[in-house]
Amino acid sequence: MLVPERERYTIRRMDRPHIFVSDLRLAARVGVNPGEDETSQTVVLDIWVGAEDFEKAAASARLGDTVDYVGIARAARKVVTARHYPLVETLATRVAEAVLSRPGASWVRVRLQKLSCLRHASAAGVEVELRSRPAAAHPEPAPLASQGEQEIVIVGGGAAGMAAALWCHRLGHPALVIDAAEQLGGQLHLVHGQMRDLPAMEPMTGARLAGRLWRQFAAHGGRWCRARLEQLAPAEEDLRLTLKEQGRQELVARALILCTGVRRRELGVPGERELLGRGLLHTAARDTASLRGRRVVVVGGGDSACENALILADHGARVTLVHRRGQLTAQAQFQERIEASAAIDLQLDTRVLSFRGSGSDRLEAVELSGPDGSRMLPAEAALVRVGWLPQSEALQPGWLDPNGFVRADPEGRVRGERRVFAAGDLLGRMAPSVATAFGSAATAARAVVHLLEVG
Repeated sequence: MLVPERERYTIRRMDRPHIFVSDLRLAARVGVNPGEDETSQTVVLDIWVGAEDFEKAAASARLGDTVDYVGIARAARKVVTARHYPLVETLATRVAEAVLSRPGASWVRVRLQKLSCLRHASAAGVEVELRSRPAAAHPEPAPLASQGEQEIVIVGGGAAGMAAALWCHRLGHPALVIDAAEQLGGQLHLVHGQMRDLPAMEPMTGARLAGRLWRQFAAHGGRWCRARLEQLAPAEEDLRLTLKEQGRQELVARALILCTGVRRRELGVPGERELLGRGLLHTAARDTASLRGRRVVVVGGGDSACENALILADHGARVTLVHRRGQLTAQAQFQERIEASAAIDLQLDTRVLSFRGSGSDRLEAVELSGPDGSRMLPAEAALVRVGWLPQSEALQPGWLDPNGFVRADPEGRVRGERRVFAAGDLLGRMAPSVATAFGSAATAARAVVHLLEVG
């Protein structure tokens, strides 16, 4: 279960390097005296924040490796102006919680002063100090060779796979998770920006949500093996999985939930893989500060490409958005903002032919082919966002639709199979998200348990 809100914090002495914002003056509606619920008065905030890896930020000089003090001030302002607070204790705690939820924050101390509220005193107020509970260690994978016949196997340890494992445990049938990555969490580790559409949860990065999931997983004794699915042979009474850990091994299961998800689609042009991490970006959200004033090419025309282009432009980058079609496919609000932005040069009906680097092995230019022919566009960074591909290569061709996604009924049961289910992005649903991953995983887990208990 998720840690209850009031148990997420412990007191911490301020004995390490930190970031601070001093004398932040904001208009607040705070107090229990007559009129204080309607009239604003000035409060003064002093905020100290511990960074999870202060030394890393000092060495890299990247804003993405620390806690942005502009963001700290914005978070505090948003809380203070949201509503009336009867007690300064409540307001200070809410500010501390908002700041602590920012990426990289490990602890926070807030001093709140209410001015001119006492005779013969300049101010009165409160101090509160909170810290995140220490993250539990990532659960260690078990040797695949030590695993015998399994009741339920879940292939994929991303959001859907972890949720399916939690549901199977809750329903009394613990499952074994198989994942080829070094740690559980899947695509969540690629989400460096704040996810703001998580129902009933504060905005957080993908890595933070992954950490919450694996702490739940570890708390109930969850088991996982690091291996890659290579082949699957369905049968009437059991399933035989060929897995590759160090060598090839077979695993037998009574039922299977496929949560292998998707991976980013590549352009397949020269330089794309060679320059990854050398100017070709994994994500824009993590590197916005270092890209201020630089020339960045974003490739794609959907929501992800347009949103990243807007993020980069908002942070001062000079963006060229390249799309192979004559019209963007992103939602209307993104298209309107792209067209209105003076910092984004939109190039339609244009394809990327190659990414070019120099002897320093860094991206220097992007070769484009458009209505006016081929040309070299100087660029110091590039980001490819041209969609997703399902990770379904090891699955039976008859299970898949023309795009490679799994065909399944409303319970997640793979079409034509009795003991094979699927959940998450592998289903190719209209609204791929953490919410749909969790929901489809819960549905599949219930259907699997019903199959095992009832038949």
